[in-house]
Amino acid sequence: MPKAKKTKWIIFWSDRPYPPHLMTLVARATVFGFKKVFPQSRIATGGNYWHNAENFYLYPEKELNETSKKIAQKALQSPQFIFNAFKASFNYASELRKFAENYLGTDITQKSLKDLISFIEKFNQKFIKMYSYATLAPLLGYRDNPLYQKMDEILKGKTKSNPEKFAEYLVVLTNPPKVLKTQEQELKILRLASKAKKRKSKSSKEILSEFGKELDEIRKEFDWLSFDICNSIGWNRKYYAKLVAEKLGFNINQKIRELANYEKKTESNYQKLIKKLHFTTQEQKAFQLVRNLGYYKWARQYEFQKALYHLKFIQDELGGRFGLTQLESKYLLPEEYKQLAIRSEKLKIKAQKRLKNFLVIFSRNKKAIILEGQKAKNHFHHLKFVKDKVGAKSKELKGMPAFSGKGTGMVRIINQKKDLSKMKKGDILVSVATSPDLLTAMKKASAIVTDEGGITCHAAIISRELKIPCVVGVKIATKALRDGDRVEVDANKGIIRKIK
Repeated sequence: MPKAKKTKWIIFWSDRPYPPHLMTLVARATVFGFKKVFPQSRIATGGNYWHNAENFYLYPEKELNETSKKIAQKALQSPQFIFNAFKASFNYASELRKFAENYLGTDITQKSLKDLISFIEKFNQKFIKMYSYATLAPLLGYRDNPLYQKMDEILKGKTKSNPEKFAEYLVVLTNPPKVLKTQEQELKILRLASKAKKRKSKSSKEILSEFGKELDEIRKEFDWLSFDICNSIGWNRKYYAKLVAEKLGFNINQKIRELANYEKKTESNYQKLIKKLHFTTQEQKAFQLVRNLGYYKWARQYEFQKALYHLKFIQDELGGRFGLTQLESKYLLPEEYKQLAIRSEKLKIKAQKRLKNFLVIFSRNKKAIILEGQKAKNHFHHLKFVKDKVGAKSKELKGMPAFSGKGTGMVRIINQKKDLSKMKKGDILVSVATSPDLLTAMKKASAIVTDEGGITCHAAIISRELKIPCVVGVKIATKALRDGDRVEVDANKGIIRKIK
């Protein structure tokens, strides 16, 4: 008999702080829930591995690729289906956020154990319902996206005689049509900076002293944006004072006008360019879909990020009652919270082991695999993974322009908070994928490059706000480049070149 082929796996993302409670819900939603939303899904197995509290999210290569192809076909045949799924995921995320917000509005220290566990169980159900639809976004956006390819093809045809305009036009045609939470926060900071400038404040220290109440209001409204979807919350009053002080050297009123008129100006620029390039009705629909998908993707992300932020305090309260640290309480599986009263000591030991090594694999056809410690590590290293082909001698990498311009500097690989100290003004930030944690480093960059993402990813959105050249979807940038490499980033063409 021929020898059975060993399953090849793809690491969908890695080195994230996302904990087991969250990621087991995500995997269950994709393996079980997504099949109901998208019956053509071939994904029957999915898992997560944690090493030193960092998450690796994985799926069988064949199942993932076949499903991505099916989604690509669906996207071209029925773009409305894709849009409806994105909108549904936003609506369910909004419902989840309101549910968590309302519960947190009460005194949770006075809640009974039964009430707190009931909240978590309901939260889990609502999250899986939401992410069963939200699964579509990473499967459509992290792989070769047919909608992006179609859009790319259309725009390259329109700019054939003027190719240097491609990246500039791409930004105009794909900007989200509505403001996102990061822009709302920026507007509040700018308005406070305007007050500080009138009062002739010159430093963050003076702003902290004179505008404590206003800073607290901004922090209370937006500090959840700093949440790492695990345990870290890093934006306090001092941080916001620093953000306000950064604006003092700019034309604040102009920036306020730009943000206040963002939606009107974005739509006007979009319509002008559509006419200038003589877009057909079908071509317009393609770009309209992409810009709306970008908006709903991030609107949904912010809704469930805030919901998880509220959940954190429930988990902290539950864990604290039974001697678990805040981080340990996130390393319980969804069904284990109800066992805390009778197994708290054993669950604490399990959580501590899981922080070092933990593996969970779900399957529609087999029993779940749940391993801790050395057994988890051994099983994970026994899996066979697809390796990215990295051309070590290649002097040029290619990706998708996210914001036009050029930047030259030293490469700094920045994936986590602990990497931030490496970043100096004018360096090139290279990351698997950026997140709010990396914002301070992004502001210093002369250009940004990411392995993952498309024109609606975090790096693309933030680079547009910061007006920093950006290339996304390079796939192998963090492997082909090293700290200290000198490179030129041409975000007009989506090219990164090594310089001797």
